[in-house]
Amino acid sequence: MVTTVERLLHAHRLSLTRLDLSRDSLRLLALSLIALACQSREGTFSVIVIALLIAATLVMVWMRRARAGPAPPRAWLLAVVALAASNAGLVRATNQPVIVLLALLLASAVGVVCATRSPATRRAAVAIGSMVLVAMAIVGWRWGHAAIDVFNIIQGSAQSLLHGHDPYHPIFASTTPGLGTEHLPFLPGVVLLAAPGAALHDVRLMSLATFIVIFASLAWFTLRRNPTAVPVPSALAAALAFPFTVYTIWNAWPESYALAGFAVWLVLVAKRNPLRHVSLGICIATVPTVAVAVAAIALWSRQVRKDICWSMATVLIIVVPFVVRAGPAAFVHDTIVVPFRAPTRL
Repeated sequence: MVTTVERLLHAHRLSLTRLDLSRDSLRLLALSLIALACQSREGTFSVIVIALLIAATLVMVWMRRARAGPAPPRAWLLAVVALAASNAGLVRATNQPVIVLLALLLASAVGVVCATRSPATRRAAVAIGSMVLVAMAIVGWRWGHAAIDVFNIIQGSAQSLLHGHDPYHPIFASTTPGLGTEHLPFLPGVVLLAAPGAALHDVRLMSLATFIVIFASLAWFTLRRNPTAVPVPSALAAALAFPFTVYTIWNAWPESYALAGFAVWLVLVAKRNPLRHVSLGICIATVPTVAVAVAAIALWSRQVRKDICWSMATVLIIVVPFVVRAGPAAFVHDTIVVPFRAPTRL
């Protein structure tokens, strides 16, 4: 298949030598296409989403013959501005035109972050972009209410835990096609992390907190490690521009808990802090699909495999009490079988 794709590219004279795009430029393009695919239909598959994913695949094939080298500043500028502007699509979920204005403001802010050479101007642009993101989240946020089963399930389960009850016992109405009702379909780490938000009657507070942790971890990592292939301003701008942040917060999707745990793990690995095993364990104990990502990162190095093994102690401490209380068969059915019966999302 790869050979066929390369022949098609050659037949249409889309040679790498003519366009002279570096490998990092193509990598940035592929990631941007995938991000736009996620945002275009809020994670559900459609013709547009599939077309974007196919385009991203072609770009990744193209990368095999690209010259090594970083993406130029103008490539980063174009990518982050386009990603930030795509947040205007959130107007479909809120019917509030102010979202479009906020998306344009965000695009302007991240553009300045990438383009300016003044540290003071860059800090101001990052601050403005952060405030715009918060404003976008507030516009579509009804306190204690969201028209999606994920929010109701996490909120109800976390409140059940706060009252000393089994969070896997309550039954919730499901908006997922083919599922009339369901129990908590996530691992116990989700309800434990969501509990502070549930005490304040809205678990999305913790979703917002997870993105603050993710952005802070990225900022620390890029500023301290400073990889030469990714300029610090560009990395910060890309984080602010990511087009799925606000929608994830609105719906309380639990994958943000896993991402926050993973981001903290990366920072603690860089610091050689033994608490990294706890962070990775929390990441693994959130949603079952994280197991796929963990299997992938296990290929990185022997040290990563050791971290995964040590993190299993944290996973067992978090998960086993809930398995015992809910019953092994019921726990596996609720957290493994039911989620895989749901329609596939990107």
